[in-house]
Amino acid sequence: MKVLIEHKKTVLFITHDIEEAIFLSDRVYVLSDRPAHVIKTLDIAFPRPRNREMLSSREFLEYKDILLKGLL
Repeated sequence: MKVLIEHKKTVLFITHDIEEAIFLSDRVYVLSDRPAHVIKTLDIAFPRPRNREMLSSREFLEYKDILLKGLL
């Protein structure tokens, strides 16, 4: 993350962990099963640098709920 912040580059993270996706991302894409296509896009509006306290915030839990519903 330090390299990402210092060099201000775009990075594509692929994860199955919703909390990790929210914590690391400015935008999350939810993909369908094969053949994969985008079924949900969610912009994450948390300031940087991010900290662990945000994991229990109301906003974080709302993002998580939106993404979980997008998987159903």
